[in-house]
Amino acid sequence: MKDILLVGMVREKSRRIENKMTRPFDTTCLYKIYLDKFERVQEQKNPFSDITMAVCPEDETLWEMSQNTTVKITKRNEHSVSDNVKDIVEAHHYLKDFDQEYVMFVNGCFPFLTTKSIIDFAEYFVKAEEIKSMTCVTPRQNYFWDSGTYKPINNTDKNNIHTTSCKPVLESVQCMHIVNRNKMLKNKYLWDFTNRNPYLYILQYGPECLDIDNMFEFELAEALWKYYR
Repeated sequence: MKDILLVGMVREKSRRIENKMTRPFDTTCLYKIYLDKFERVQEQKNPFSDITMAVCPEDETLWEMSQNTTVKITKRNEHSVSDNVKDIVEAHHYLKDFDQEYVMFVNGCFPFLTTKSIIDFAEYFVKAEEIKSMTCVTPRQNYFWDSGTYKPINNTDKNNIHTTSCKPVLESVQCMHIVNRNKMLKNKYLWDFTNRNPYLYILQYGPECLDIDNMFEFELAEALWKYYR
């Protein structure tokens, strides 16, 4: 049985959207959505041996909001939430205090990612013994071009006029990853890109794949949130 720690992580500083996790998002905020999602995961049958949210006490707004949740809160140091972090170990130093073999990261910037998808992702990993790490991708069918050579990547037929005839390209969806905790802390990377490291888990393109990185995406997600809710 694979032993998995489920981790969420937040910080107040955001380069592209000021106070992204705590600014108003319809009648809530992204951090409240994130916490609520983790609470609902731990209330259901799930494959995790522990669940935590990593928060820095110096991020006062986030820290205060974290006092009203049933989710375990793990302290991040102030350096780990700064712009001076040099590697993945500095960002996730708190993982040294856990002993699970695997850690699953869930990104809080995907408000439409469901608890079902989180649990399904982890259960798929647990059942597939040969998989040692995993990440999400979504198939995109369009004309894609190499930014260096300006040559087509997935459409080599000069007579093709339909994007549906193009071979799908797999685009990373940075919403969920599972890695070996000890190897990550030792090697300072998530995976080495050898066979099935990582294994690419298909997440069908849709609202769950919407990552909020800029104000356009924030406002788009908020409008969709109002529509779906």
